[in-house]
Amino acid sequence: MFSHSVLNPMSPQALAIAKLFVFLLIAAGANLLGLVGTLGITLPLYRHRRGQGDPPQTFGRVDMELAWTATPFIIMVIVFAVTVYTMILSQPGDDPPPARAQVSDLGVVGHQWWWEFRYPDGVVTANEPHIPLHKRMLVSLKSVDVIHSFWVP
Repeated sequence: MFSHSVLNPMSPQALAIAKLFVFLLIAAGANLLGLVGTLGITLPLYRHRRGQGDPPQTFGRVDMELAWTATPFIIMVIVFAVTVYTMILSQPGDDPPPARAQVSDLGVVGHQWWWEFRYPDGVVTANEPHIPLHKRMLVSLKSVDVIHSFWVP
């Protein structure tokens, strides 16, 4: 059964982007669990108790400052590297388009609440493109009354 879901990738590029999404979702969830776990341990352990003075101050501890600076930096470098790798994977192939006149294979017109698809043989459909597998197509995009983004699964 075919699904129009963004989470159901239908091309190698969409699969690479979906894998990046899952990686970032897992990384963000692990970060959240780590933060909540750290708070769950440290808040009861180091809370202020009656009759107790101020806790020991940690100002000037270079090891803690390095850890608080290096850990987010390393996480961001990893996320950046994985994102750049995904961008490289999702680039279209290097083979040039076939030499032919610039006649589009599919005309797409964005209307306020729907999409209009015009095929070279005169067929017009709405909201659902029909594109052959493994065929590169030249698509012309136009808009009647609004600015749209266009996505094909």
